[in-house]
Amino acid sequence: MKAPPPRGPGAPRETVVSPLNAAITAHMAGRLDEAEAGYRAVLEREARNAQAAHPLGVILLQGGRLEEAEAMLARAVEAAPQW
Repeated sequence: MKAPPPRGPGAPRETVVSPLNAAITAHMAGRLDEAEAGYRAVLEREARNAQAAHPLGVILLQGGRLEEAEAMLARAVEAAPQW
């Protein structure tokens, strides 16, 4: 029996990419609750993932959760200032 892939900050990048793709797909389909949960799951594994933090910040902004949105967008900029 094969062991499950490692999780957490030291996990191989591919364990984060698949959940991120799922969240992006849900976001594009308008399933915002699912997308939000997916982005948050990615950020639990990789706290400095701007590709998850930015769209999560947008979802929060669109939902009127302004303080949360501001913090999440700042987190995205901090993680990837070159964006």
